[in-house]
Amino acid sequence: MDIDTALGTAFATGVLLHASLFRIGEWDLWGTQLMRAPFVLLAILSVALTWLKPAEPILQSFKFACQLDAALLGGIFVSMLVYRAFFHRLRAFPGPFAARLSSLYMTRQALKKMQPCHELKKLHDQYGEFVRIGPMELSITEPAAFRDIYANSSPCEKGPVYSHGHPSETVVEIRSRKRHAPKRKLWDYAFTTQALNDYEDRIERYTNQLLGRIEEQKGAAFDIRRWFSFYTFDVMGELAFGKSFRQLEDNVEHYMSQVAHEGQRMIGGVLIYQPWFMATFRTTPILNRDWLKLQSWSDEQIKNRLSNEPEKPDIFHWVSSEYRLNPSPTPLDKLNLKAEIRAIVIAGSDTTSMTLVGLFYHLVKAPRVLARLRDEIDGLAAQGDQALTKNASLAKLGYLQACIDESLRLLPVVPTRLQRMTPPEGVQIGSRWIPGNTTVIAPSWILCRDPRCFARPEEFIPERWTTEPDLVLDASVYAPFSIGRTSCAGKQLALIELRRTVALILHRYDFALAPEQRIEAFESGLEDHFTLNPPEFKLVFKAREVPSLTD
Repeated sequence: MDIDTALGTAFATGVLLHASLFRIGEWDLWGTQLMRAPFVLLAILSVALTWLKPAEPILQSFKFACQLDAALLGGIFVSMLVYRAFFHRLRAFPGPFAARLSSLYMTRQALKKMQPCHELKKLHDQYGEFVRIGPMELSITEPAAFRDIYANSSPCEKGPVYSHGHPSETVVEIRSRKRHAPKRKLWDYAFTTQALNDYEDRIERYTNQLLGRIEEQKGAAFDIRRWFSFYTFDVMGELAFGKSFRQLEDNVEHYMSQVAHEGQRMIGGVLIYQPWFMATFRTTPILNRDWLKLQSWSDEQIKNRLSNEPEKPDIFHWVSSEYRLNPSPTPLDKLNLKAEIRAIVIAGSDTTSMTLVGLFYHLVKAPRVLARLRDEIDGLAAQGDQALTKNASLAKLGYLQACIDESLRLLPVVPTRLQRMTPPEGVQIGSRWIPGNTTVIAPSWILCRDPRCFARPEEFIPERWTTEPDLVLDASVYAPFSIGRTSCAGKQLALIELRRTVALILHRYDFALAPEQRIEAFESGLEDHFTLNPPEFKLVFKAREVPSLTD
């Protein structure tokens, strides 16, 4: 066989491989193997050619092997690009041409300012409510689509992005509904009314530490992003491992927090558009150095925690119950438990601290709202010193809850990437039929600022949730803790922290922007790391001219 014929055959084989194999199903978890495959094939071809043609120089055989390897890969990629551009099942949906070809398009958009929500808004303004943002992905901003995608009745299941921790998986990452149900029950046990009452007493210690830090730094610039993060992280350390991370005490970011946030920025902010590369990132030497350290640290914490059961059950007690009661846990069981623990700490802290920062950002911009909220809090405080420390009392403050709800509307903690996949047979989403095995998102950031859903959507108006319901035109798109079977199990714990912290701070202190802090720097500095990540935000606190609660 001459060279041209051999190369043509290799190219045709590549086309056939794509059309009959790689075009079908999910290949994200095979990312590492697929990246290595061309090099393995090159080695095999080089050895085979050397053996078949021993008279030819080894270098010549190697060169021919490289050409065959390249031709095969060329056939795969040309077939893939042509198919995605002109013959794919999503070809009828509008969007940037580059997005049809590769998910690298959205990676590039995210890397601009780490604010893909704004880039998605531009795409929807240009192309409409249904936009193809990747080879197999649609972003949808038709209000009716939100429930069609995420509600209990939806046939859509979690998309490939949730497999990023493979082979381990947390309750958040389990894509199978059948396997998700029993795991979710363990989490639900961790957040019963009795469990939450027990957690309140343990949270109080850290709330007092946070208030102590504010008291120490009265009159000076106080970065609430840093200190709220320390507070929520210490709380979750207490409830996950039975001990604090001591960030509030030591004013030093803990190693786990630092590594987790850096990893979240890379994985949740950039690689989330390339699920196939996530597993590669964690299995590649040097790249996975911090990941391996985090794994080792998690091992140590779990070992210590399993041998030191607290008197009152905490979150770890319930989440680890299946592992503890298993007489023969497998290595995968151990990996899953480590993943669950990290999920408790990171997901339970970052989302709450972001909500706290976001609410104070809105309050400092809205003196009218702040005054009304403070009146409500002061009214409760007048009932006694303990009134502002009990969630049963704080939960009755309707305007406080409205302020939290309104802040979460404008700054949803998961702004864009709640990805779902349509069933193989396809499904009706809103006004369009979506083909099967298509990943879809309905970005909360855009929908919650849509004038079809909320009147005066860019304004912070808590009254829309209380006395002015006419300002809410379509509440179905508002789900800050998600909806259905995959809603946040720790919602009530988060609300306990939020209500207590906000009420105590507002009752004791006045605050204003620090002289060097610019209000516009906040939203321009927000970054989407899957969860919203706030920038540095400095306020100056001073004692109010009202009696403070007794410490």
